[in-house]
Amino acid sequence: MVSLPTQLERDTLLTPEWIAESVVQEVERFLKADLPDGFAERLAAKAHYLYPRHKHFHNGLNRPGWRGLENLRMFMRHWTAGWLKRERLALYKKLPYSFANGHRLPV
Repeated sequence: MVSLPTQLERDTLLTPEWIAESVVQEVERFLKADLPDGFAERLAAKAHYLYPRHKHFHNGLNRPGWRGLENLRMFMRHWTAGWLKRERLALYKKLPYSFANGHRLPV
């Protein structure tokens, strides 16, 4: 079944589900561990929820060039760190502190 694009997708041309999956893969490669099932879906759902409700988030995703994409990745990394800190502390402790601030993980 094909669904119509959401407001976030129409406005920004970003697909949060794909970006969330790339963030999850980044973390899983770095940690050499699987994140809980449904983690990427949670990240995408949070982006869809916040976009029409929070002006700062909305404006951050509507930046020129690649900045909207990079801002969404930054937010998703931050959310991932927060959720891991609450739900999987041992995994969280293996991440560099900078990841919680939205920075990419070292390769």
